[in-house]
Amino acid sequence: MAKGNAISNRRVPFLPDRQIEQEAEVLLAEYGQAHGAVTEPPVPVDEMIELYLGLSLEFYDMQKLFGIGDVYGALWVNERRVGVAASLDPEQHPAKLGRYRFTLAHEAGHWRLHRHLFQQRANQFS
Repeated sequence: MAKGNAISNRRVPFLPDRQIEQEAEVLLAEYGQAHGAVTEPPVPVDEMIELYLGLSLEFYDMQKLFGIGDVYGALWVNERRVGVAASLDPEQHPAKLGRYRFTLAHEAGHWRLHRHLFQQRANQFS
């Protein structure tokens, strides 16, 4: 994967916070209709990614994969795949559960809000 395929190198339109929040609410409601309402925390974001959005979820050594530090998540749109840093694996690193969930929610947001901008090219990451 070339580093030049990063979502940050592409023009992504600005979305107001309220629009992002509304889309998150819609996604949560859709998931609730399909798999049962989420009435209290934590939101099962890993199940939302795999069961509802139909994306695969995999752990990677992101430093090795991309050659840069501080990458916790990636999205390969055309492969319908979410990658998460192995350092966030909740089974191996339970203290990082919050960061793991945040990263999954972030990548789900990219899928929901921006995938149409990237489906023309393979191997994008965000």
